[in-house]
Amino acid sequence: MNEYILMLKAGLEDCFSLQSDAVRDWKMEGFDQARLEALRPRSPKPEESAENCFNWQAGLADLRAFTLETHYCNFAFWQLLQTGPKERASAETRAFAQDLLKSRAYLLPRTDNALLALLTPHLPEGGRGTINTESPARAIDRMSMLSIKLAHFTNLPTVTRLSKTRQEQCATLTKRLRQERQLLAEAILRLVDEYAEGEKRLPPARLPEPSLELASELAPELAGPAEELYHMAAGLACLL
Repeated sequence: MNEYILMLKAGLEDCFSLQSDAVRDWKMEGFDQARLEALRPRSPKPEESAENCFNWQAGLADLRAFTLETHYCNFAFWQLLQTGPKERASAETRAFAQDLLKSRAYLLPRTDNALLALLTPHLPEGGRGTINTESPARAIDRMSMLSIKLAHFTNLPTVTRLSKTRQEQCATLTKRLRQERQLLAEAILRLVDEYAEGEKRLPPARLPEPSLELASELAPELAGPAEELYHMAAGLACLL
């Protein structure tokens, strides 16, 4: 197999580890906007990135940066949704939420484009494989969500007094989430192999999605693509 494809897969595995490490380092300490804003990683601006010109190391750095900042948006939005309706209704909190959702919508296509820039020079010529229907960035995003879920249920018994039955349920769910995350990671790496072998083709580069506007109050409904993230975070907030 092409050594660069192996390096790319190693880079993706590093991104997956980064998601787990970041949740642990950021700590689930409840919503504190100032603390969360101080934690925010910053990905490179378009003119600073290697998306449109092939540079291997810079491209891997872009992929890592976009993955981490998207993961941060998911994490911070989840923390925000742990607050009550009164806190979520404040203009400052709503502005913070809107910024997270706009950033996430902007970062997902940039993650795809960074991966496209890394893969394209090493794809077979004249590949006739089917175009993969799911964006690779969406799959990496699901890894982020699973990492947050896993951290939540791993941490739950240490911060909440649970019955023995609930502790056992938590342990079972944690084990299942680890398995799901491992299977998804393997599927993403296998997809890279399929691209490299011409069995599947990457979709063309995407422009960043337009800004998202929140629909009235932050909870319980959000508009458009934001609804997906809201339901993810609401599901995380539910106890067993």
